[in-house]
Amino acid sequence: MKLLEFEAKDVFAREGIRIPQGVVVRKGEDLPSNLEEIGDRVVVKAQVDVGGRGKAGGVLMADAGNAGETVQHLFNTPIKGVPVNSVLIEERLPIEHEYYVSIAIDRSKKEPVISRQMCFLPPWMHIIHGILFSPE
Repeated sequence: MKLLEFEAKDVFAREGIRIPQGVVVRKGEDLPSNLEEIGDRVVVKAQVDVGGRGKAGGVLMADAGNAGETVQHLFNTPIKGVPVNSVLIEERLPIEHEYYVSIAIDRSKKEPVISRQMCFLPPWMHIIHGILFSPE
């Protein structure tokens, strides 16, 4: 099963896990009038099923006042060839650490396998790492 970020966050919220305030906007819909309630500074995230969407330009920072322009930009910009049909607009939070967790099924053992990567580098270090080790 593959979930988009907003779908996974809905599951987290139902299970009592705190998530940032946010709203999903689908292509053709107007921005909600209460966008300022999310915060003055927001993150606009393309909801596409591709890896590396941030580095591909699918995660953009905006102010609540110009979020509409950012949303339209993402709707008009395919991310790694995939059209953007929905975006998640969230409050911008200060990030101290990033944690990535994935769960896969080990078919031979017939049980879930959890892998995790803990990233304690500042975001700009990931960009430098990508330039040095994946110069495509």
